[in-house]
Amino acid sequence: MKKYLLPIMLFAFWSCEETLPDDCAGIEGGDNICGCTDSEATNYDSTATSDDGSCTFNQVTLWGNIYYVDDTDSLNLSNGELFGEIPSKIGALTNLTYLNLAGNEISGEIPSEIENLINLTILDLRANALTGGIPSELGSLINLEMLMLSSNQLTGLIPSEIGNLLNLEWLYLSDNQLQGQIPETICNLEFNWNSAYFGISNNQLCPPYPSCFGNYTTGQQDTTNCEDCAGIQGGDNICGCTDTSASNFDSDATFDDGTCFICEVEMEVLINLPFTSQLEDYSSAVQSGEAYEFSSDWKTNCEAYFIFYQELFDNNCFQDYPSVTQEMIDDMVSAFCTLND
Repeated sequence: MKKYLLPIMLFAFWSCEETLPDDCAGIEGGDNICGCTDSEATNYDSTATSDDGSCTFNQVTLWGNIYYVDDTDSLNLSNGELFGEIPSKIGALTNLTYLNLAGNEISGEIPSEIENLINLTILDLRANALTGGIPSELGSLINLEMLMLSSNQLTGLIPSEIGNLLNLEWLYLSDNQLQGQIPETICNLEFNWNSAYFGISNNQLCPPYPSCFGNYTTGQQDTTNCEDCAGIQGGDNICGCTDTSASNFDSDATFDDGTCFICEVEMEVLINLPFTSQLEDYSSAVQSGEAYEFSSDWKTNCEAYFIFYQELFDNNCFQDYPSVTQEMIDDMVSAFCTLND
């Protein structure tokens, strides 16, 4: 019995031992002092052992040159034979409206601190060796009019935050390794997609492409790793309704996506909806001058009914009933679905 006593006592001691709190750097039992560790910062803390992101600057050194925060609103270092990564402290130049680093050999990722450059109207990083993804933080630069990221080695998805840049007039993302689908939020931008102001070719972007592109062709895309709409890698299926009896039959579709709308079937469903009989009873009561009270769930039924009714109308299921118009549907919704509100 005694041979089991020591393990039990050790287990009891271990299970009761208190967990030490994390220090400011998130290390359990650590003794870090958090503060600004950049000696160029105005609030540099020589005692700090872990940088907490609080550094502030009145000047920034970039590629060997000093730039004063208050005096720098434009920075053109294009074709300057620059190497290395974009320093994160570039985010301190908050007065910048123009930043051009194109045509260098800058590598690494676009720093997230770029989100601090809220006054930027032009950001040109073309023709470098940038890697990683397009940072979602770019979506904070709502004053941007030109965003040039083409001819790099950028990977990953185009962030949905691209749709926040409502002032964009130029967008170049061509000649990278961007993957996946283009976010529908890009349609927030008021672009002529066929113009020379937009370029997205030579990536690995997958269909289907955003609805706003219309007849715009995305140029050459390597879709080897893309799944088509049928879930087949590298496939080229066109998904849609393949049933010739459906009102939305798509003669180009090669894979049925379950969206077929067959009017005969759906009209039968309409007839058997609960609210249909209520409408018939209401109509009979009105014709005979009698009062009629809808059921307690009339409003829920009414809204569901006319959503379906509208769907039938949109799919041309009332083409043999010319009296059914959009105006009539709107009037019916107004008359019935707002009763006793």
